[in-house]
Formats: sequence, C-alpha cells, structure tokens
Amino acid sequence: MKWKWKRIAAVATPLLIFALFRAAPKRANAAAAVDSTTLPPFRGIRAVRPHPGDGGAHAKALPMSREAPTKPGMATRRPTPEIGAADNRATVPHLRVDAVIVVRIYAEDKAKWGLFELGQWINYMLHAGIQTIYLYDCHMTANESLRDWVKSYPSVVYQDWGKYNHPYTLQGTQVRAYQDAIDTHGHKCDWQVAVDVDEYPFSPVDFDFGWLLRTINALAQPEITELSMKNFLFLGNDTTSPVEWVIERIVRRTPSPANALDKPIYRPTRVRSQVHHNHLLLGSSKDADPRVLRMNHYWGKRLQNWGNPCQTAACLTDHDIIARTMFDNSAAKLAAQIKSNSHSKKPKPTSRTDNIQRHYGITPN
Repeated sequence: MKWKWKRIAAVATPLLIFALFRAAPKRANAAAAVDSTTLPPFRGIRAVRPHPGDGGAHAKALPMSREAPTKPGMATRRPTPEIGAADNRATVPHLRVDAVIVVRIYAEDKAKWGLFELGQWINYMLHAGIQTIYLYDCHMTANESLRDWVKSYPSVVYQDWGKYNHPYTLQGTQVRAYQDAIDTHGHKCDWQVAVDVDEYPFSPVDFDFGWLLRTINALAQPEITELSMKNFLFLGNDTTSPVEWVIERIVRRTPSPANALDKPIYRPTRVRSQVHHNHLLLGSSKDADPRVLRMNHYWGKRLQNWGNPCQTAACLTDHDIIARTMFDNSAAKLAAQIKSNSHSKKPKPTSRTDNIQRHYGITPN
C-alpha cells in the first residue's frame, strides 16, 4: 500500500505546482489593476479643487508632479467621464481652463450691460469650473476703469487695456488682448476660452460645478486643439433687470445656430489668436455637438432697435421674434443653482442707474 501512495504523490505534486504557476499571473494582474486606480494624475494635467472655505465658488490649481511615477504592471489612465452621467457630475477632472474677456462698461451702451451683468457672468464662469478670468478692461476714461471693482473677485486678473481702445479695432484691441493672454498666461493652463460678457458657454446636460471641465475632458481627444461652440442667439427681452439675471430673463432662442460666428475653447500653446476661429499651429478644430456644448449669445433686443421705435425694415417686432425663436429656459435653471450656493459671491441686485452712479463715484439717492 505504501508504494501506491508514493506513486499518487509523485503524479499529484507536478499537477499542483503547474496549477499554482498558472494562477500566479492572474493574481499579479489583479494586484496591478488595484494599484492602477491609485495612480497620480495624467502627466501635464493640473488638479482643480475648490479654494478652502469657498464651497466650490472658485477653483485653485494644486501643484502636481509633471511626471507620473509608475511601477511594473501599472498603467497610467486619464479620466474620460461620460457627459451627463450622474456618477461623474460630482467630480472635477484634473484639468485647468481659464477664461479671457475683453470688456468695456459705459453709460452710453445701447445694450445696457453694467456691473450687475458682468458680475453674473463672472459667477457663471466660476461655477462652470473656470479657475482664472483674465479681464481686459477697454475703458475710454479713468472713470470707466474696472480696476477697483474687480478687487472683490479674487479669481479675476485685471489688465488695463484702455490704451488699445483709442479707437477700438477688432485686430488692434480684441485680437491683441486674446494673443496677450496666450503669450502671458497660456502656459499656466490646459485650455482657454475667449468670450464676451453677453456670451455664455452652455451644456444642456450638465449643471453642476465644474461642468465645463467635464465637457471638455469628454470631447477633446489629444489631437483636438480647438473646440468650436455654435452660436445660438437669445432674443426678445432687455439684457438688464434690477433683480433677474440675464440668463433668467431672456428665454427665447434661435432653433439652430444663427451664423458661423462661433467662439473657441482652445489649447493656448497651439494657436495664434483670432476672434471666432484661431489660427492653428498644431492639431485640428472640432465643432462641438450643440446637444452637449454650445454658446448662448444674449443679444436681447438688439434686433428690435434695443427696445426703441423701429426705424428700418430690418427691425423686428415682438411677433417676429416669437415666430423666429423657441422657448428655452434651461440656463435659468442653472442660474438658480448658482444662486443657491451660499458661498458664491452674488452680484448685488441694483438698478441700471445705481450701477452707473456707483461706478462713477456718485452716491445714489
């Protein structure tokens, strides 16, 4: 009997060793898969987190190593959240996006854009996930300067651009500012977006803090240098109000893009600036699907002679506006969410007159 057990052991031992050998790579792969979930961020991307105590109102870049250390069996990964997925709405990608705005606030503006409206735009962009806003102030007089006003917004970097606004030209004033932002600040971020105070990047499928970062992260492949946002006009109501935000007040838009005057989101180190479509030095441009990302362009009553009596045949009536537009108050819901954030800096509701008086140092009655 003894020799039988010895024979069984002689046959079983090699089989057991072989089985253990086959199982070892599976355990190693499983361990590597677990380790890969704890990898540092993708190389070259900065993590975006809210400032302490700001509740997400402002974003701050955290210092990250330019190299992502790896171990044998570990693989780097870059997050690519699905647009609109509830699981990803509470997350902010490791991405830095800055904004550039060229603006002049003045009493004679037919569109009546004031400090109240500019404050709305700033809060909107910060909620979208913008980390720093470079504001190029095209004031014509010292009294129009926004230098002191922007001090209440820590995420806004002021740039006096008045000397390039005498007179205003598209290339000499606006494009020059965009290129200055690229040359001076482009190396600090992954993307820049250059829009006006009446232009709001918008996603119909994501309303939570950092939505623009998630959208860019999902749409932009490595070869994409520029994302072009289609231009949808919002028409038919005044741009200013004592209480309502612009995006709450103007809720009728063109059913499709109004023209080819898109606005870009771009990798600043790969372009030379233009207003609607940059000159690409590398990569390609991609039209964003407006069902995911578009530009809400708030013209208000621009096509109605700014609410004054029509003087030309091109001036549209209220009936014309209703016939040519559709109801869309989706951005108003976003305004409500931004306002509900008690930590967000809210622009104080005031009348247009109070805005101008305070701006020019006149005490309102």
